[in-house]
Order: sequence, then C-alpha cells, then structure tokens
Amino acid sequence: MAQVNEVTATIDEKYSEYAPFVERLTNLYNERIGLEAKRQQIDEALLTNAFDIGACLTEAKAFAAEAQKAVPTGDVAHALTAYEAFKKIAETLGYGESTAIKYIAIHGSYRLQDLRKLGCLHGEAFTTLYVLSQLDETSLAEIQRAGSLLPSNTKPVTRSKAESFLKAQQERIGAEIEAENRQREANHAKAVEIAAAAN
Repeated sequence: MAQVNEVTATIDEKYSEYAPFVERLTNLYNERIGLEAKRQQIDEALLTNAFDIGACLTEAKAFAAEAQKAVPTGDVAHALTAYEAFKKIAETLGYGESTAIKYIAIHGSYRLQDLRKLGCLHGEAFTTLYVLSQLDETSLAEIQRAGSLLPSNTKPVTRSKAESFLKAQQERIGAEIEAENRQREANHAKAVEIAAAAN
C-alpha cells in the first residue's frame, strides 16, 4: 500500500503543472454537455414550431376558403379567391406561398406526426421535414433500415439524404407505373386477340 501512495505522489508531483489544463478541460467539457442539452431543447422547440406554423397556416387556409364562400356573387371588393386570400394571409405572416405550402405539408403528414411521437425526429431543418413529408411508408422504412429516423440515433437526417430517398421513391414509383402500363398493354393485346379469334 505504501508503494501505491508513493507512486501516486510521484505522478501528482510530476504532472501537477498540468493541473490548470485538466481543470480547464473539465470545465470546457461540462460546458459542452450543457450546450448540447440546450441544443436538444432548441431542436425540439424548432420542431414543435414547424408543426405549429403548419397547423396555423392550415387553419388560415380553411378560414380563407370559408370566408370566400360567404362573399356575395359579384362583390368586386371581395372578389379574391380563397387561394388568393390564403396567399395574402401567408404573406402577411411573412411567408411566401412556397414556404407556406411546405409548412402545411409538414403539419399534414401523419407519417411525420407518428415519427415525432415516437421520438424519431432530432432537429431536422424545416426543408428536410418537408422532403420527409413527401416520402411514403416504404421510403421511410428504408431510411430507418439505414439507421436514421430512429429514437436511438439522435443525429438529424440531412436534406440531401432525404432527397436521395425521395429520388429513389420516384424511380420506384415510375418503374411500378411502367410495369402496370406494360401489363395493361399486354391485357389489351390479349383481349384484342381473343375478340379477333371469336369473330
């Protein structure tokens, strides 16, 4: 036991000059842990905000459509279409038409709502959330098989990654449509052949 104390004293004596660095690094590390916790809170707040903005714009769009129905026919002063009225509301709130539509898509995506409830969204940017809102179940499952959009993986999905899955989805759907068209053409050709044989 005396030997261990002697070695410890030698190490402490030898490296005591590094004590300020150890203390500073410990403080910086603890500060980083605190900042990461704050970032997680901010990411969650931004995520909530994106869905809330979408909900508000969805309500504004519905309100504009209802208000349009109440306008008497021929009333030139109130001749805005529901779409134009919604566009004006969005612009008044500081959102362009494209941005407003993206927020509405985010809010309206039940798949994103489900992922959020399961804790699978981790601070994705609003534009990434929009791309994710365009993905079907198959594409979202592929992203999860690739290790993203999981509660255990707190790294946000990037927009480019989401877009690559959207592109793959579009190609898959295009191939499915082509296959269906080929099948219809084959069925039509078969029907024509049967009709010709019957005559």
